[in-house]
Amino acid sequence: MKKPGNIISLELLAASQWGMFTTAQAQELGIRRNQVFRMVSALRVEPICFGVYRFIAGAQPPQADLKAEWLSVFPKQTAAERLTLRPYDAVMAGRTAAVALDAGDFHASPYTFIVSRRRQTSREDIRFLHCRLSEKDVMLCDGIPTTCFERTVYDLLRLYEDPDLVDKFMEDAVRKHGHQFDVERLGSLLSPIASRFGYPIGDGISFAASLAARNATNIQLSHVAASVSQGLALLSNRAGQQSQASIDGLSTTLVELEESLKRIYPPDLKE
Repeated sequence: MKKPGNIISLELLAASQWGMFTTAQAQELGIRRNQVFRMVSALRVEPICFGVYRFIAGAQPPQADLKAEWLSVFPKQTAAERLTLRPYDAVMAGRTAAVALDAGDFHASPYTFIVSRRRQTSREDIRFLHCRLSEKDVMLCDGIPTTCFERTVYDLLRLYEDPDLVDKFMEDAVRKHGHQFDVERLGSLLSPIASRFGYPIGDGISFAASLAARNATNIQLSHVAASVSQGLALLSNRAGQQSQASIDGLSTTLVELEESLKRIYPPDLKE
C-alpha cells in the first residue's frame, strides 16, 4: 500500500526536476515499481523515456525529452546532487547539444552524453562518450550541462555528422543567438581532426578560420551593417539638407564595404 508521505516526497522531488522523477528515485523513497505503474494507469504521471516519468498536473517543460534522458543517465542521484559535481557526470554533446542549443537541423537521438566515468547501456537511442572535457567548454542550457558552441562543432565533426549540417549549426548560432565564435578556441579543438578535412596535420586554426569565414563572418557583418544603417537613418532624420549628401555618401561606402568583404569571404565557400 502506498504511503501518502512518500508520494508527497516524490512530488516535491519532481518539482525540483522539471516535474520529473526516475523509477530509481521513487524506489529510494519507498515507492515500488508497481505503484508507479498504478499512478500511470490513474493518469497521474506519464512515462517520458526509459525509467523516467512526469507528473501530468504541471505544464510540460521545454525540451522535456532532453531533460528526461539526462535524468536517466544516473537515475539514482537527484538533479540537484548531480549539478553540484565537478566535473559534471553527464554533459549533452554532439547532435543532442545542437538541439539543446537550438541551432542546426539535427535530431536529438541518439541522445549523446560525455560522461565523467565509464557508463554502458544496451539502449540504441543513447550514446556515451568517454573523454576529457574542459570546464570552459561546458555551459548550462536550461539547467542541463551542455557543450558550448565551439565544442559542439568539434564533436559534430569528429562524430562524422554531415558537414553541411554543421555549417547550418554555425550559421544559426550566429544568426539566431548572436554567438561570436572564438576561432582560437575552436582551432585548438579542431587540431586533432584537421587533416581529415584536408588541412595540414594539427592545423586547426586554418580549419576554424575557414569555418568561421563561410558560416559566421558574413552574418556578423550584416548585423553590423544593419546597426550602422539604423544609426544613419536616425542621423538622416535629424540632419538638415546641407549634411544629407555626406550621410548618403557614407551609407554608399558602407554598402560597398559589405559587398567587398562578401567577395573575400563568400557565403558558399567550400573546402
